[in-house]
Amino acid sequence: MRFEPGRTKEIELTEFAGKKIVYGFSGLVNGNLEEQQKAAFQKATEKGFKGMT
Repeated sequence: MRFEPGRTKEIELTEFAGKKIVYGFSGLVNGNLEEQQKAAFQKATEKGFKGMT
C-alpha cells in the first residue's frame, strides 16, 4: 500500500506471519522483524514518523 504525503487512508493492520523476514519500510527494517523491532522503532522516532512518541 502506498501513502501519499498529505493524504489519509483508513486501513486494517495484520501481523506478519512465518519467519517475519522484512525488507524495506523506509529503511527501518532489513531482516528479522522481531530481532530488529526496538531499533526500527528508534529509527522511526528519529525520522519523525507520526505516532512514535
